[in-house]
Amino acid sequence: MQLLPDDQIHATLVALWGAGLLLTGPSGSGKSSLAWGLLQRGHALVVDDSPCLFPRNGRLYGQYRAGFEGLIHLPDRGLCDVRRYFGPAASLRRVRVLGLAALQDAPPLAPDQRLCLHGVALERRHLARDQGLAQLIEQVESWARTLIEIEPQALGSIIAPSSTRGAGDS
Repeated sequence: MQLLPDDQIHATLVALWGAGLLLTGPSGSGKSSLAWGLLQRGHALVVDDSPCLFPRNGRLYGQYRAGFEGLIHLPDRGLCDVRRYFGPAASLRRVRVLGLAALQDAPPLAPDQRLCLHGVALERRHLARDQGLAQLIEQVESWARTLIEIEPQALGSIIAPSSTRGAGDS
């Protein structure tokens, strides 16, 4: 299992059927474009860059940082509010994170493996970013379904629309 630093991760956090997935890769690798494609398929954005991650009861959760609610930066459009394009359900405040999809230029040297963030083990999937966006979307959706089947209680975890704030939310 690979350990990653806990302080910050350069990733886009999306939610597919309630399952949070971190999309990682270098700048310009297509994280935001993939997230936009997932939004077009009815999924949700938690945060486009640098999610705030925290463990709770052996599970990992992610939420947007203050000031980034519903915002995504697209190379061809600039900064966009996803709620304007897809409605309020397209932006979630927080979600339970089940996995990390790493966008890469070439096939990985190492197989998919688990990694550890904040003491919580997550599944990691490598995705070749040189394939078409539609194929990437299909792969991410298929993987999310698999993660949900493995851990069906994920759908009952904290999933909060960004427009609702409970006591203790900042």
